[in-house]
Amino acid sequence: MQTHHGTPSPARRAAALLAAAPILLTAACAAGPGATSPEGAADPSGAAPASDSSPASAEQTGPSGTPDASIPANETMTGLSNERGVAIGRLGEEMRFEDGDGKAVAGVTVERMRVVDSCPDGAAPENGHFLVLDLDAWHDDAAGSRPIRLAADQWSYYSPEGERSDAALDTDAARSCDIGDDFEGPDGEDFEDERIKDELGPDDDDEDGFLVLDVPAAEGSVVLTDLDEEAVDWPFPQ
Repeated sequence: MQTHHGTPSPARRAAALLAAAPILLTAACAAGPGATSPEGAADPSGAAPASDSSPASAEQTGPSGTPDASIPANETMTGLSNERGVAIGRLGEEMRFEDGDGKAVAGVTVERMRVVDSCPDGAAPENGHFLVLDLDAWHDDAAGSRPIRLAADQWSYYSPEGERSDAALDTDAARSCDIGDDFEGPDGEDFEDERIKDELGPDDDDEDGFLVLDVPAAEGSVVLTDLDEEAVDWPFPQ
């Protein structure tokens, strides 16, 4: 799929909203067999845009343009989503929000993730495990665009069976965990050594950083919520 933002690389173009505009959540990935471009695509449902507080619709495929059979999901007209209709995020894929004109105005990419039993500085999790995310995010500088929150209090945990946990992922342990500058992902690449900002706005063109979530189990999925609606579901480990 093509990206709509010209500055960062395709792995850095993700999704966003305008405060007063309808939204469309899409995944941008390298074009491959079966991949399609969201540019100019009409709403598959045929429904008129509702409001900025409406759930985003997802358009996504796997890296090759086909669903990944290892993830429980539904293949729909708009791409890959879970049983709740929430877009499934994959490592390195840009999840971006577009305004009503199809213009990408912000986004986030999970480059890598790692589950640990304790923080490298020795801190122990309160819920059972730490899930560390290496994030690459950006925000357009368009006037009137609203901030997007990436703080741990915007995330929730689901078990592999799809049950939502009431556990808060933004514990004191998670907020105080410092992974240092030699924290490696499963791919052997180092995580960013600075924590991602809690909130991105028009003044934040391109931001990288890590985020620590205090999760109840070593597998499952974490969901980023925006405007009180579930936006993207990232299964882990992956």
